[in-house]
Amino acid sequence: MPTNNNYPIKKAPTIDQHKRNVQIAIIGTIVAFIVLVIAAVILFIQDTKRTATLEITVAPSFAKVEIDGKTYKTSGVERLEPGHYSVKVSADDFTPKETEIDLTGGETTQLMLALMPTDGSMQWYIDHPSEMMILNTIGDAEALKTANNYHELYPISKALPIIVVEVDKTTYAWTEYRIDGGTFEECKNKNFCVKITDSTGGNKDAAYAKIRASGYNPDDYEVIYEYVPVQPLE
Repeated sequence: MPTNNNYPIKKAPTIDQHKRNVQIAIIGTIVAFIVLVIAAVILFIQDTKRTATLEITVAPSFAKVEIDGKTYKTSGVERLEPGHYSVKVSADDFTPKETEIDLTGGETTQLMLALMPTDGSMQWYIDHPSEMMILNTIGDAEALKTANNYHELYPISKALPIIVVEVDKTTYAWTEYRIDGGTFEECKNKNFCVKITDSTGGNKDAAYAKIRASGYNPDDYEVIYEYVPVQPLE
């Protein structure tokens, strides 16, 4: 039978060559496995360090969130290592914001930021109801945080105002006063003081007793007393 000399005849590998090929394949598999194990261990170690939880809510939803230069989604939960971070949020046609956050291991921190349009108008949010819902959520959370911080600084504010209106069923004499907390012109402390406004007179001691009955010590606060008699009806 004639042979075709245009194509060289491929020789079968020898037994030694076959053994070497098998060894190379086995070594390659082992190396790949070791690399995967090392990568898995590194990821595991990194993950075990991420003991701080960060809840992110940003408006508008298409904004760019950068934490220490790394980009994150505008909504969701992230696991990070405890520490101090720099945050930058930006979007086209919106005024960017920058802030700093401290994350603690085993604790959850909320990052809630809303960007305002550069034209100073709320019309864009009005025209995008879903984005307005995010904006309102952030606003409500900020208001609650402000209130909680205020109550933490001035615990008595949680019990105020206290309004007392009492009538003696025997003499028909009536007593009226109220206790408020906040900033008043008469206060030396311009951040917070307690004000007793007495409408019927002689109720200063009773007001102090009412404060103590509410679980707070009036001596812990600046307290001002004012007698403001009720004007008779004409």
